[in-house]
Amino acid sequence: VDADYARVGANEQREHLAMIDAAKQVALGLPRPPELRKDIASVGVLLESMAPATEVHARVTALRARLAQSYGIAQAPPATPSASRGRALYEQHCAACHGLTGRADTPVAATLRPHPANFREALFGETLSPYDVTTAVRFGVDGTPMAAVPSLGERDRWDLAFYVIGLRHPGPLAEAVPPWTVRELARTSDHDLREVLFASGIGGARLEPTLGTLRRLSPFEAPGAWPAEDGTATPTRAAPEMADRGPCSEPGFGPGPELRVTDASLPFDVTHDCMFPGHARLEITVNWRTAERPRRAQVDALLRGLFSQVRSVTGAGMPDLTHICVFPAGTSNGEDPYGCLQFEADDGPQGEFAVQVDLPFEAGEWARTLAESRSRGLTRSERPQVTVDEPSARLAVTVPFAEPVTVGRAAVHLFSWLFDFYPPKTEVQAIVLAGVYQGKTVLEVRVADLRAFLSMDPWAIRERMAALGIPIEPGAARTAEQEAVLEKEYVRALAKLPKAAVPRGAL
Repeated sequence: VDADYARVGANEQREHLAMIDAAKQVALGLPRPPELRKDIASVGVLLESMAPATEVHARVTALRARLAQSYGIAQAPPATPSASRGRALYEQHCAACHGLTGRADTPVAATLRPHPANFREALFGETLSPYDVTTAVRFGVDGTPMAAVPSLGERDRWDLAFYVIGLRHPGPLAEAVPPWTVRELARTSDHDLREVLFASGIGGARLEPTLGTLRRLSPFEAPGAWPAEDGTATPTRAAPEMADRGPCSEPGFGPGPELRVTDASLPFDVTHDCMFPGHARLEITVNWRTAERPRRAQVDALLRGLFSQVRSVTGAGMPDLTHICVFPAGTSNGEDPYGCLQFEADDGPQGEFAVQVDLPFEAGEWARTLAESRSRGLTRSERPQVTVDEPSARLAVTVPFAEPVTVGRAAVHLFSWLFDFYPPKTEVQAIVLAGVYQGKTVLEVRVADLRAFLSMDPWAIRERMAALGIPIEPGAARTAEQEAVLEKEYVRALAKLPKAAVPRGAL
């Protein structure tokens, strides 16, 4: 989930949620930690709300670390890997299917379905870490010709894994790189490593040589010989490191398309614009020109506008990968962008496109979005009223009922709003819900923050309802028996809030 969501965002939300559901089922059979299912469900909340990839990554990383500690999972090699041993093991166990250079272009590979993995292929290989390779070697991959290799011990698996990842970087190497430990490199994919390096100011002609050094030299006790494109052994080659990102004037590199400010409300300065050889990758960094923080919609509009300019200028020469980031004014080290856009032309002009804005929604904007999403198909008198009280950081929702309702029925309607709101998508934390009929309040609920929401153990409710086949989505068709079960669940949950949170005493 972590690796895929970072690359495509919410574009494959259904698949991501299915993965989380599968993880919940696995968690049912695990004795510890006791809060595991709740932690997994909290990741599902972020996926459902299309949260920024940075939030998903932070939550998953913390959960993964707790699991590794609880179960003693070794996520780093027991000794410094050996490139020569890794190559010998690769040629013995892997090269027949995956090829000497990792491209899976062998006669054996041509006969297998599905085709063996091409480690050099960007969409697949970019998300692999050495640890991922060790698990594939140890357990195999269901539904593919990739079988487990039980004869390999732990050290063998790590030697092999680091060698496999190194195959992705056959080009020149940098002489000096940031200090990464073997333990850190073991759990980091090329995608994540590339983003960290880019954010730290290593881009343009420096990026690939730096990656190559971190993958082919840094982890190993001795570098060994790596296969050339024809499969023959070649010595390690080093290239002088460039002093800075520069104007992208190294051989084969060049400046990207000229960008211009087209709207006075979206001012920016281009600080890095680099086209890689063969239009393989385009990197663009711009700084927001004013010190005042932009609105989320402005950053989104700027990223899309810049991409539109790139597409217009490059035309048929559109890069295979386009990466554009917007940073605060005056920053030069590439940390904490306002947002980034990534386009992978795997399917031509209609390739994978993702925009991630790492700013909260403006409270008023989110209130309008929430109201509109819940008002579709309703008459004016049935539409909920959503307002924001910014000084008190509170969202207020009034839900009108067209007919008399019980407290339980009102609880079902109001509780579904909580699932939409938490975790908060804005700087607003509290929500006040009121269900009314003919001007009289049937039920009012006040939830002060995410902690109060979680005190009701809401995700356990979702799991129980899923197990019973009871839909909980707003407007979902339910039988009378299912409705009664859901009403009791929500009434019990609301009763766990402080008494002042349900002031009318209806529960």
